[in-house]
Amino acid sequence: RKVLIHSTKSTGHSSYLEAADDPSGESCAIPELPDVGASGNVVLRLAQPIPMQQTYKVFFDNWFTSVHLILTLSQHCAGNIPNNRLPGVNLMCEAELKRTGYGSFEQKMAMVGETTLHVVKRYDNH
Repeated sequence: RKVLIHSTKSTGHSSYLEAADDPSGESCAIPELPDVGASGNVVLRLAQPIPMQQTYKVFFDNWFTSVHLILTLSQHCAGNIPNNRLPGVNLMCEAELKRTGYGSFEQKMAMVGETTLHVVKRYDNH
């Protein structure tokens, strides 16, 4: 698995970091950070060296993404997330988006505690 960490500072370049999981399958939580599950903890471990005062975004795919991880990283992240990991957010099904055509999308906002999450589902036939 790979995690894309994208720098928006002066260099503007992206780099890939390889995630090495614990072979035992145990969740490797970082003591000073919340345990956000095995896959989310991988992202937190890789993002740890990034200074919080710098502008950056961490992008991850649906295997890593969870609401708990997004809340932990705050405004510094974006990721793909399966519908079943978004409780209370009712989005159009694939068939409805497909009927509206290529490039169609639906956008919703969800409140989790005091945090607003922006959710976008789009149809691109890929």
